[in-house]
Amino acid sequence: MTTAVACWEDLMTRVMRVTEFAEKTVSVLSEQDLIAALKGAKFPMAGVVYGGIAANSLDPSRQGMAADLTCTVLVIIANDAIGGLDQKNEAARLLDETRKQIRLQTSPSFHKWRFVSERPAGTIGNAVVYRQQWATAIILTS
Repeated sequence: MTTAVACWEDLMTRVMRVTEFAEKTVSVLSEQDLIAALKGAKFPMAGVVYGGIAANSLDPSRQGMAADLTCTVLVIIANDAIGGLDQKNEAARLLDETRKQIRLQTSPSFHKWRFVSERPAGTIGNAVVYRQQWATAIILTS
C-alpha cells in the first residue's frame, strides 16, 4: 500500500469514529462521485475525497522530496428542518466532532494532520454539503 492510500484510509477511519458517520462514510475520487453515493443515502453522512499531492516549498533538502498530501472531508446533512431542528447547529456540531477526531493526530506518514480550511460547499438535491480540507506531510520515495 502506498503512503498516499494509507493516509487516505487513515482519514476515513478517523471520520468513521464520529458516531453519526460510523456506517455512513464513503471514499470517493471526486465530489461528482459523491452524487452517485448519495442516491438512497440516509443523512447525515460523510465522504472522503483524495485531493492529491503537491510540492512543499519548505523542503529542507531542496530536492523536491517533501510534499503535502491533501484530502477533503465532506459532511452532508439533510436540507430540511424536520421537527424544527436547526440544521446549522447540527452541521456545526458534526464539523466540530469531525475536527476532534483528526486534529493533532499522526498520519501514516508520521506527520500530524493539519487543518487547512472549512466552508460550505453548496447543496446536492435535498442535502447541504460542508467541506473540511486536511493535509499531512509526506516524503516522496518513488
